[in-house]
Amino acid sequence: DPAEFLAALPGSERDCLEQAVEPEQLEEFVASLDPENEIWRACLGEETVRAVTLGQMAKGAGGLSDESVKCLLEETGSVDFRSLIFEDGIGQRFGSLITQAAALCFSDEELLRGFGFFDQNLNAEQLRCFFSSDLEVVATFGQTSPEVTELHNKCGLPSGSFGEPAVPPALSMEVEACLVEAIGEEAKQELFSGRPPTPEEMEAFAGCGVGGSGVATNSRQMEFPDFQTLPEIEAPMNLSTVSWPNGVDDALSLLDRLPDEISGHRFTGSQGRLGADRPQIEFSYGEDPETQEPAFEVRVMDLSQGDFFPAGTTAGDFVAMFAQGFDWGVLAAGREGSLGWVQIKTTVSGTGHVAQDVYGMFWGNAPSQLTFSVQANDPEKLDAVVQAMVSAAR
Repeated sequence: DPAEFLAALPGSERDCLEQAVEPEQLEEFVASLDPENEIWRACLGEETVRAVTLGQMAKGAGGLSDESVKCLLEETGSVDFRSLIFEDGIGQRFGSLITQAAALCFSDEELLRGFGFFDQNLNAEQLRCFFSSDLEVVATFGQTSPEVTELHNKCGLPSGSFGEPAVPPALSMEVEACLVEAIGEEAKQELFSGRPPTPEEMEAFAGCGVGGSGVATNSRQMEFPDFQTLPEIEAPMNLSTVSWPNGVDDALSLLDRLPDEISGHRFTGSQGRLGADRPQIEFSYGEDPETQEPAFEVRVMDLSQGDFFPAGTTAGDFVAMFAQGFDWGVLAAGREGSLGWVQIKTTVSGTGHVAQDVYGMFWGNAPSQLTFSVQANDPEKLDAVVQAMVSAAR
């Protein structure tokens, strides 16, 4: 909660933020908590950054015992969190330090609640063994190497987890062509070799009807965080000012009302369908000149269709899962009434292996099985497209 966060800050840090950000924008700025923003680097002290980091660990685990909290404080006492986050960035080094601290301090139940989403086939003992190992090796999870293979053997990990090559799922020619068109041949091969999927790749798997492959989904074993654990906060970008459809026909009508041009980019086509065994439809606009990928995309997904997600998965489950983050940075997440939302930033490799920052917004009504998302190559375009969606929903 932005107001509570500001109230809890030391006076000097709160004054710094209030001087750097316009008053009417302050709460929205706080909700984003983007570590790449220079204002955060200038205003937040080490103890605050440490408290936020460890607090997020506790939240991800659904709460920690006093013993686990005491252990975390002791084990991370020498870590310079400001340098780690603001200089190194929230990457593999940060992730490996966090997971190692969790392995040392969390109970089995806390470890599974907080990190079981890495691989639902692993038990607490296997997770603890992997995360307690050499930091330099743990930091390479998602890659295949002799060191990772040796660690798999030591911890008794199954094939396909944490970078160990897995047996690719059997795909029909139609489904494989759909995947290659959506994410590219190289990304497909990386995923089938054990790399965890990005949010966009998870949506691609769902949209192409891939389910039950232990490589990318573990769908039938998914355990979703409680939607109510998301902070109750006003939704950004006017998302809560309209009613979002809960039915397929209404969602398709909303898409039909989108303009042919948004933020200088024209509609270039759609992919997929909504209906029986058709879980996703995607609208594309424009083209990024560097990556030859769409400048932005709009998606609607029906979680009740296909076999990627377990039966009964709701938009609340979907948003709460994405709010945990993994290979993507969560800029902000929350719920307002039954509306849940999560804003992310990630980096993907487009055509020609050009790295591209992608900004995304995912949202939906918690009880519904329809989710809405927009992804764009810059935050201003993201805002423009979300506003177009809001206007179409009025």
